[in-house]
Formats: sequence, structure tokens, C-alpha cells
Amino acid sequence: MASPSTWDSGIRPVRKTMIVFDLYHLHTCVQNIKEDLSVFNESFKTLIPDQVGRSLAKVALGDKTLADAAVSYNSGKIYFNKLLVVQRCDYFRTLLSSRWNNVERDEDGMPLLSISGAEHTTLRCILRFLFTDHCDASSFSMSTCKKVLVSSQFLGLPRLVSLVEIKIAKLFDVSIAHSIQGGTHSAIDMLDFACTHQATQLENFFLHFIATNYDCVKKKAGESWNLLTDAHLETVNANRWPPADYWDKVRDYELRLLVWEKRNDKKKKIGFMPFLKKMLQHPS
Repeated sequence: MASPSTWDSGIRPVRKTMIVFDLYHLHTCVQNIKEDLSVFNESFKTLIPDQVGRSLAKVALGDKTLADAAVSYNSGKIYFNKLLVVQRCDYFRTLLSSRWNNVERDEDGMPLLSISGAEHTTLRCILRFLFTDHCDASSFSMSTCKKVLVSSQFLGLPRLVSLVEIKIAKLFDVSIAHSIQGGTHSAIDMLDFACTHQATQLENFFLHFIATNYDCVKKKAGESWNLLTDAHLETVNANRWPPADYWDKVRDYELRLLVWEKRNDKKKKIGFMPFLKKMLQHPS
């Protein structure tokens, strides 16, 4: 273990960081390492990065005085510090590289980026994700989630795409909670959206939903059922519920039940032994 003087000099920058970003849990983590109790730091592996990310977003996102880049939308700009952003997103790193001279600049000479079709909510969600690695989509509508997913795919952020796919699936579940027929979103249209934007997790979710709710979805879909590709139809038909021969088996069971009931009625009328004797003589 390092000597106390070497330890103190090495940990001094970390202590300054703790003060600047108010990372009180990091103090406990450092003390555990110093006292050879690092086994207790396992719980900090996710807590401290999350805390740092939220603190960085609070300081470096939206404050023009600390910003060195901005991204524009229809009627405004969102300012941010590019230090972390360029490490987490290849698109931003390319545009903000010192070797790239064609990037637009604002009136203060600050690099001004734009993402086609992205709105304020979408951009802020993406930038906050780059700082925190989380997506707070609790208040997002289906339309907003779709926009975030499209922009996330464009920027090459697979974790954000995955998080938004989960949110879209939950919103869809809520929309058909009372009735698939009365739902505000069509499973076929949602599957088409997922395929168009290569959202594989979402595509599999809707294929499963269509297969396990086959009759209701097909009835609601109408002509949009033709949007299903041959591969999709093969998957749906292989996993559909009820299966294609389900109702045939139900009718066959009901017919056999009817025959059994008639025979049972005869057995009651003539007595069991005479009935058994008759059945043995005429099995059909």
C-alpha cells in the first residue's frame, strides 16, 4: 500500500472533484480504499457514475457560460460542454473535431450543430443521455419516443435506442389495456415503424404480440395486414395463438362429446351391463 504522503498527494485531485460536483458518496469510497476496505465499494460501481453523470448534466448542459458548443432546433439552441459528448458519440466527435472546418458557428463563434428533424425534447433527451447514460422518458408521448428512437439510430446510440424501444412497448401496452380493437396504435403499423428504423428489439416485441393475439390484430388491421413481409408472416403463423387448426380441434372435440353424451344417456336408460354387452357386440 502507498505511503500516507504519496496517497494524500495522489488523492488530492479526487477530493477537489468531490467538492466541485458534490459527490459525498465518493468520499466514503475513497476512505474505504485508504483503509483497505474496498470490498465495501461494490455498491458504488453504479451509484457514483450515475451521480457524476447527473451532476455533470446539471453543470455542463444548458448553461451558456460553461458551454463550448450548441445544437440548434426550430426556434432555439441547447448549449453544452463538448468534453464528454465527443467521447460518447462518434457523430459529435467528427463534427467537433479540430480538423473539421465546415461546421456552422453562432454569433459568438461557438460551433453550432443541427440534427435533421430533431426537436427540443428530442435533443435534450439525447444530450442528457450522453451525460448520464439514462433516458428519463416517463412523460414522453408515443410520438416523442419515435422521434428520439429515429435520432438515436442516426447518431449511433444503441443503448438509448434500446431504452426507448422498451418505453414504446410499455406505451403500446397501456394503449390496448382495455381493448386491442379500440387501441390508439396499430400493432402492424408499429411493426412497420420498427423495421423501417432497424429497431430489432421492438420488431420482435410486435411480432410476438401479433402472433399471440392473431385474430384480434388481423381483424383490426384490415388491409394493413398486407404490410407484413413473407418472413414476418412465416414467424407469425408458426407462433400464432390460437393455432390455425385450433377451431377444427374444438369442433371435433364437441362432436365427440356429443356422441359420448348420447351413449351415456342410453347407458342410463338400459342399465350398464346390457349397454356394455351391446357395445361389445357392436363396437361402432
